[in-house]
Amino acid sequence: MNELLIYGEIGWDVNAADIATRLGELDGGDLTIRVNSPGGDVHGGLAIMNSLRGYAGNVTAVVEGLAASAASFIIVGGADRVVVRPGAEIMVHDAWTYADGNAAEMEKSAADLNRLSGTLAGIYAAKAGGTADEWRDIMRAETWFTADEAVAAGLADAVEDARAAEPEDPAAVAARSRRAGVMARFRYAGRRAAPAPTINRPSGHERKEGGMSALADLAREFGQDEKKMRAALARFFAEEVTVTSTVDISYPEESTVVPTGSVTISPTGEVPPGLTFTVGEAPEGWTAEVEETTGVLTVTAPAGAEPDDEVELTVTATGTEAVDLTVPVTVTAAGGGEPEDPAPAAPADPGTLTTLVDSARLAELEEAAAYGRAAMERDHEAKAQAFADAAFRDNKIGASARKRWAAAWLADREDAETRMAQIPAGTVHRAEAGHARTDKAAVDQATAEREERVRRSLNR
Repeated sequence: MNELLIYGEIGWDVNAADIATRLGELDGGDLTIRVNSPGGDVHGGLAIMNSLRGYAGNVTAVVEGLAASAASFIIVGGADRVVVRPGAEIMVHDAWTYADGNAAEMEKSAADLNRLSGTLAGIYAAKAGGTADEWRDIMRAETWFTADEAVAAGLADAVEDARAAEPEDPAAVAARSRRAGVMARFRYAGRRAAPAPTINRPSGHERKEGGMSALADLAREFGQDEKKMRAALARFFAEEVTVTSTVDISYPEESTVVPTGSVTISPTGEVPPGLTFTVGEAPEGWTAEVEETTGVLTVTAPAGAEPDDEVELTVTATGTEAVDLTVPVTVTAAGGGEPEDPAPAAPADPGTLTTLVDSARLAELEEAAAYGRAAMERDHEAKAQAFADAAFRDNKIGASARKRWAAAWLADREDAETRMAQIPAGTVHRAEAGHARTDKAAVDQATAEREERVRRSLNR
């Protein structure tokens, strides 16, 4: 196991160039970096973090005592997995510097510090989730995290006790007096003096690719495989319903093969998804293989097989229950030509296969089917109304008859369209034919005209 120590102040006790050189000398295997640092130079810390990111192997950071300031973003951004020892702490704060000069120079320094602090906030957010603005507020408060608080906030992946006490590195002893001076610059002397952090871990947290998840930590704690535990939890939390159906699957009652030849036999029924097939032990000298998902069986006869020899193979179809299916194969004489395709046999009773369907998915399918039916009904009603409206526009029917003809179209489309085709356009006259005149002069005129016609008729 490769190990690297980051003990002491970044930029003084721990140099970025030395770290990069050391990483280049390693074999690319898994690396553990042990950290006890109050932080230090920001750019030196960024250089170390990026060197760790470029390392070929998996990097685990172990906070042995303190990972403050620059040391905190080195481990958060550079390690695939972060472990904190019980009693150890992590601290994050805004970048700061010493500066002198006029107002313009002070403004430039403030802008530089804000830019750097925004960069660091993005590093914390990438590991723990949330936004850079949220983490910037946490940094402005100079927030100290205990080991458990760091895990809860997403900065660390686990709290693990060391199996055996390790001797303190000589470099740590030499750096102790320097560290005391650095700590005096912080707002708080440590987690004991600082207020508890506000842990508001945002949703949608994603760990760095290659790192270990909380599920992996849990699986390791219980000595279980992570994939198996994930599957078990999925079954536990998923609400499931049981849908029971009978599936018609069988094999032909007659299949033939020549000595040393092979025959491929497919199930006669439709194979639904979710079934798996296995084949039982073949007779001595025979071989049999089955496709796990399709059930297609390949049988090869031995050289010593005699015509009319018959063997029976067993294929097991498994859903939530297993059903055994019998496949008979008969040997025919070599050179007898290709055997005729057997007539499809009546499927044997395959039994009942049970499949589990997620209730949410079932509800979704039922809702889609109901929506489809409703949409189809609306479409038919619209077409029926359009049929009646067209007949009305062609003066084939009156306005009051439209509803009746639409209903007739829905009941029997072909009959309604046939009968409507037999009605000439213009049958129903809806235009104004004239109007009555009721004034006295008009009546007198009409009377006079009628009397004149009568008089003329009498004088003929």
